Amino acid sequence: MQAKGEGTVYSMTTVRVPVTPELPPPYVVALVELDEGPRLLTNLVGEGLAIGDHVRVQWRERSGQPPLPVFGSADAAP
Repeated sequence: MQAKGEGTVYSMTTVRVPVTPELPPPYVVALVELDEGPRLLTNLVGEGLAIGDHVRVQWRERSGQPPLPVFGSADAAP
């Protein structure tokens, strides 16, 4: 089954402790429930997102590594 890359924020928290140099705090970690059913642990990007908001996948480029899927507002331009 293919996922269309959209879902709903199921749960979220803000991380304020440094864990890795590639991801300086603060950043938001969330469980996103994809429209197809599975839940994905990911980062949220953008401001003002809340539990229950509809989100769409975006891709964070990383040097020398595959892009990382993150989610932002589904209302924002892709």
